[in-house]
Amino acid sequence: TFLFQFIFVMLCEDFFFHFIHRALHTKYLYQWSHKIHHHHNLSVYYAATAAHPFEYLFGNAGITLAPLFILGSKVHFTSAIAWLLFRGDKAFEEHSGYEFSWSPYRNLPF
Repeated sequence: TFLFQFIFVMLCEDFFFHFIHRALHTKYLYQWSHKIHHHHNLSVYYAATAAHPFEYLFGNAGITLAPLFILGSKVHFTSAIAWLLFRGDKAFEEHSGYEFSWSPYRNLPF
């Protein structure tokens, strides 16, 4: 159950992230909200959370939580907590400015 749910939320989040992030890079949404995220010249860990409230709601929290809401009451508490910890850690590593050769995230297909 845990493995199925974890893979499901990972695939859903990746799907949602692609389309929402792509939309955030359109001319209007970029200028209006996503530009805040790209304000930093260097990739730094706190840039992972630097976002306009609209982007945070739909582009960050929304896509992270959406797969859990899709599963609804069937999602196991452990699966939900593991997913939130995994996603938070991955976001901070992606924005750390480093590529760690030993990172487990480098081997994930999504």
